[in-house]
Amino acid sequence: PLMLGSTGKREDLDADAFPTPMPLGIFGEPDDIAFWVQQFLKPEARYTTGAVLYVDGGTDAAMRTDAYPTPMTF
Repeated sequence: PLMLGSTGKREDLDADAFPTPMPLGIFGEPDDIAFWVQQFLKPEARYTTGAVLYVDGGTDAAMRTDAYPTPMTF
């Protein structure tokens, strides 16, 4: 819904023509995000700290191909 305000109607959207890369070739749905929010709210996720989880269909990986992984330095 947030993107539709700037991109037009859902039926007008074309993932292949979108200005940012979309490796999966589809737009995410609210349920795609809600699934991961639900996973991290579970008690079993208590040991997960300091993590960044990109739920973007691969867009970040496609745009920053040389950014990760980076070597650990101590």
